[in-house]
Amino acid sequence: MSFKVDVAEPTTLRLELRASSRPANHTPDVMLAAKTFNLKAGANQVISATLDAKVTDARYVFVTLMANPAVSVRTSEQRITGIVSVTNTFNPAVAKSSVQQPTEDIGVDTFEFWTPQRRPKGQNLAMSIEPPLDVFAATNITGGVARPTSQPNAWIADPSDANPSISLKWDKPHLISKVELTFDADYDHPAESVLMGHPETVMPFVVRHYKVRDCCGRLVGEVKENHQTRNTLTFDPPIRTERLTFELEHPSAQTPASVFEVRCYGEPAADPKA
Repeated sequence: MSFKVDVAEPTTLRLELRASSRPANHTPDVMLAAKTFNLKAGANQVISATLDAKVTDARYVFVTLMANPAVSVRTSEQRITGIVSVTNTFNPAVAKSSVQQPTEDIGVDTFEFWTPQRRPKGQNLAMSIEPPLDVFAATNITGGVARPTSQPNAWIADPSDANPSISLKWDKPHLISKVELTFDADYDHPAESVLMGHPETVMPFVVRHYKVRDCCGRLVGEVKENHQTRNTLTFDPPIRTERLTFELEHPSAQTPASVFEVRCYGEPAADPKA
């Protein structure tokens, strides 16, 4: 993995690859590997690390750059479903430090607070990874999980594809009466009360415009100005098709289209020759 940094004076920067002690948790309390960089002063420096760590099950890992006031790390305006940056900090209204340290007699764990910053802050690190992460496949939409858990569980379109689409195909025609789609309403970065004020009127990851076509390319559904997590499309009468294609618009230039789940309800269609 590689990063770009601006360095004000000669110093060192420590990188730690961390994970949670439980696969489905999201607190980086286990260190898998680490590397220290000796840096000279200068802007736009590229630093790279090959870390000898093995991850044996589906889980989130944390690329942790330890705080150093002499080093600034480049960030990206791109927002990706299932990926979020977190900072070791705390809210003075609910905690006294960046580590939860309860008394021993109340049965509560001790752990560090790693939380996302409120947008428009909290940008992802500008980084490259070789080989690329392969966790955003189309098969995720039929995986049965409609939110990030120990992995993103979402299909994400290629950001460079101006007209992304995804298709479901069956071996024979079916009569489809209902389709349900689940979009990303910021599951990995929940919004606080509206009293806090927010920089957006619509969650940035939600697909707001999409079309549905059958196996013949006919338009059978279209939704504009969507802002909801779950969309239900009802077909009356049911449509007879062996494939459904969903054509989606990217929510923005910085956020590629994503879908957590597609569910189709119906029954096999009768053979018209019978």
